[in-house]
Amino acid sequence: MGTLYDLTYPPVFRYCLRRSGNRGLAEDITSIVFLKGAGSISGFSGAGFQDFRRWVFTIATNELNADCRKTARRWELLRDAATAGQLRHQARGEVVEENVGRDTLQTVLLKLSDRDQAIIVLRFYSELSYDDVATILDMSPGAVRTAASRALEEMRNELRIEI
Repeated sequence: MGTLYDLTYPPVFRYCLRRSGNRGLAEDITSIVFLKGAGSISGFSGAGFQDFRRWVFTIATNELNADCRKTARRWELLRDAATAGQLRHQARGEVVEENVGRDTLQTVLLKLSDRDQAIIVLRFYSELSYDDVATILDMSPGAVRTAASRALEEMRNELRIEI
């Protein structure tokens, strides 16, 4: 498990940081993810690294969503992240933050539903495939593509730029 941890900790931490917008919270959630993973590794039925990675990202998504539901400080932490400019968005190879401010981009991202935020962050920040995102969020790849397209359209309309 040590090698798998070494390979998956950095991208899971980055995902948690981008979703939470707070380094301390991201560290806490990432720790919880790997503790839960270690505690339930006997129930892991995957066959390889990609299956393990999807499984860990699923745990991370569930933990992040649970944290979002149970804490009122979510918006405050994400506003702090936007102010600190910790997040950037890449879409189709272009760094959008060059065209709009980080604060604006983060504000627009926060207007999306939790599910759409997860899709955008997993797909474009964590650079996971649509199939991986679908597995993590328990959706079909087609539904992820459609939701991502709609979320990007919402962002485009809010930003009034071409993403």
